[in-house]
Amino acid sequence: MAVSTMSWRPDTCKCVLEQTHNPNPNAPLRDPDDVQKTADDLDPNYGVRFSRVINKCLAHQGVPDEDLYGVIYENPDSEQKRKNKLEGYLLSNATLGLSEMVTDDDNVPTAKYKKGVRYQWSFDENRVLVVNMSGATLNNANKNAIRNHCDTNFGNGKVNIT
Repeated sequence: MAVSTMSWRPDTCKCVLEQTHNPNPNAPLRDPDDVQKTADDLDPNYGVRFSRVINKCLAHQGVPDEDLYGVIYENPDSEQKRKNKLEGYLLSNATLGLSEMVTDDDNVPTAKYKKGVRYQWSFDENRVLVVNMSGATLNNANKNAIRNHCDTNFGNGKVNIT
């Protein structure tokens, strides 16, 4: 299979990015005789890689193109990781009382939110993740536990629990 590209838009903003997909990670991307080959061309872990910015949303206009993929997706405190990993924490932390274990059609136990509980998220003008758990009341101890988790995993002030 040949190397291909795909454009995608994260669910955290309206940016459009392009990724390169290499179905054979051990194959070089460029012609083997190309003298400008880089170490990345023979990276055995390469399968999907950021290629370029197609379009930036208003919130990310000031982010340099070479940093945008990290800000949105790749960095440990990226917007995608904050949103998705926080939801995983909320679902998996039984002491918060937001979720329950159910068995899916394949008889695999999985956590889901209790009836009426919803994970609502947005980003403010400073790209701080703002989270509200509708249908649930979080006491101060629970909010503090969530904030501490977020500060430890994403950095201070990157998430606001309302």
